[in-house]
Amino acid sequence: MWVWIFVGLDFPSIVDRVLGLLVSRALLTLVDGATVESVSDEVVAALASNQGPAQFGSFVARVLCSSELVDELYADDATIARMLSEPED
Repeated sequence: MWVWIFVGLDFPSIVDRVLGLLVSRALLTLVDGATVESVSDEVVAALASNQGPAQFGSFVARVLCSSELVDELYADDATIARMLSEPED
């Protein structure tokens, strides 16, 4: 948890927003019973335990592709990274 407090970013909110965009645009499908919140918790936990620097898009894609909660990811690393700079609705 110290990661996002230390750098002054709210990573849980950022991850929630990006995952919400992926799902709403049909770029991410979850297995039956999985929720965006549960996947977000998994990504945030992986971010917190990450031992080195990582590109956000590729890191999130790796976590999503290895998650048992995710059925399919249709977005590439660059698409995920671009979502960070999209204005909020």
